[in-house]
Amino acid sequence: MNRRTFLRTLIWTGFSLKSNIFDFNLFIKEKIQKIKTIDISDESTEGGIITCFIDGDILSKIEIDQCFESGKYFKKILLNKDGSIFRVDEVKTVYNVPFYITGDLAKELGSETFDVAKSIVTENTYHFRNDKVYQYASSSNETIDTRKVEEQCRSRVHFVLSKIKDSNYYA
Repeated sequence: MNRRTFLRTLIWTGFSLKSNIFDFNLFIKEKIQKIKTIDISDESTEGGIITCFIDGDILSKIEIDQCFESGKYFKKILLNKDGSIFRVDEVKTVYNVPFYITGDLAKELGSETFDVAKSIVTENTYHFRNDKVYQYASSSNETIDTRKVEEQCRSRVHFVLSKIKDSNYYA
């Protein structure tokens, strides 16, 4: 291969590489998730929010974060492309006393003070097939009513979808 052919090949390869990088950047920009938040502060004493992650026009993940005086609750629902649930992770934190019981108030009430280290944390993971729980793992020894979990998750997904449609999010 002579010098001229080598340089020509090198230049065309550079243009081709630049074109591929440009196409890849466009691909990434098209795939960036849209994020929608829904205020659910009326469902808990200290507020709450639902964060929806939308890939294109498909709802892919729902995160529910709620705070209470005596704990907090986080749930992540992952969805298939057809909208069915395939995994749910939840974390429940129960504080030893309400978070505002500190120092003088604790003495006045004859109670212990708020201590995050004394919180009880329970983690559950549910795997779904055809909108039914077929496997779950829990950090506690409590028995879990999987039908109740299925219904709660389905109703939350329907709630989120209705809120997204009401806000004309896809328009």
